[in-house]
Amino acid sequence: MKASAAITVRGPEDILGYIPHSLGYWPRDSLVAVTLQGKRVGATLRVDLPRLPADLMQFAVAVRRYLEADSNADGAVLAIFSSNAWEGLPREFGPLLALLAQELAEYGTPVKDAWYVGDSYWRDALCMEERCCPWPGRLLDEIRDSRVNAEMVFRGSSVGSLPEQVPPAPQETSDQPLLPDPLEVGFFEGLSRLSGRRSQFMLVLDAWAYALAQPPKGITAKQAAYLRAALRIPAWRDAVLVMCAADRLVAIDGAERFGVFEQEDPEPEGIEAGGYDPEAFGPDPIESGGFIETGGFEPWILEPGLAGRGLPLPDTEGGRDGQVPCEIGRRPARAAVPGYGEVLLGLAPAMPDWKSLDALDGLLDRLGAGGSAEAGAAALTGRGWIAWCRGRGSYAGAFLGRALALAPDYRLAVLLNEMVGRGTLCGWAGNPKSAWQKFREDVA
Repeated sequence: MKASAAITVRGPEDILGYIPHSLGYWPRDSLVAVTLQGKRVGATLRVDLPRLPADLMQFAVAVRRYLEADSNADGAVLAIFSSNAWEGLPREFGPLLALLAQELAEYGTPVKDAWYVGDSYWRDALCMEERCCPWPGRLLDEIRDSRVNAEMVFRGSSVGSLPEQVPPAPQETSDQPLLPDPLEVGFFEGLSRLSGRRSQFMLVLDAWAYALAQPPKGITAKQAAYLRAALRIPAWRDAVLVMCAADRLVAIDGAERFGVFEQEDPEPEGIEAGGYDPEAFGPDPIESGGFIETGGFEPWILEPGLAGRGLPLPDTEGGRDGQVPCEIGRRPARAAVPGYGEVLLGLAPAMPDWKSLDALDGLLDRLGAGGSAEAGAAALTGRGWIAWCRGRGSYAGAFLGRALALAPDYRLAVLLNEMVGRGTLCGWAGNPKSAWQKFREDVA
């Protein structure tokens, strides 16, 4: 959807209809705050409603601090979604809304409107006059039938399940350990022996770049097994995340900083030994002149300077100096190369490659549907990180919780889960200019 095709909000039912599309699901027992930038909708924040009795002032301050991330906001609207007794909501959460209005007004983000949304009705939370806002309120169908909701659906958006209701993979629900995938086992044994070699690192990044350019369902079982095996090596897993968010050069530079390349590279004729299976992604890269054919698809190139092998590359249409550009992880080099930590925290680059991260999320979903528990935990952790980068803490927590259920000591999942639990916001999500947008546009 083009940025010029703004969706016009004409009433409160339109804003309330927009919220589930912005979050990806219909919230439950939640406070949702939407910032306003003049006549445009800004960021959307969802937090669990506090369990009363609670320190409501502390809660209001925390919400205000989150909303401060939208430096362009000049107002906000609030909605309380609750399945509690409808008639008790004003009495139960009226004091919270009053504190929020006071706190946000003091910091230049006045509350323009607020609503209660229940299981059957919704109503204005700032007006209790019977003559203009009669009890019990307006039917929920007005939100579902709103113009904005219909427009979002028309443009391809959908409201999915709650994060905790996302269907688990087979290895998450089986009472007995699943039989290991012999393909994944074989690949992992070979890749593990070569995990310190630069040449193997390059082949793995190329395999991921190729897979990310395909529809997830187009990945064969053999290719999926290879990718799952690669995910089980932490340095390679992190490199894939960084390559998609930033670029390939950042992934390579970070691997060098961490001392990943500890083994000497073999002679060219030995590169495929033990880890790379030519039949998984194409013929032997050495025999094909330094690039890997992909069964009729565009070739993906190992750049000589990056691969460190100095192999000649054939002249190919569409490339320059014998190289074929790859959309995933192939950006121009920059003077300052961020580290893995900066990328994983969303502090650099200034704008992540959301298209690549969206593709990675789909591919990890495909890979997480089978394979070993360790590979499943790696895939779920990757998806949790992407959800956190998007500012979707509920989904992030759900994915990370499932990863830890498969592998309780999975280090990256533990660290990310701690950050999500503390309410830490990803750097990209806290900046309206870099934050993920479902349709890459504002709603007017």
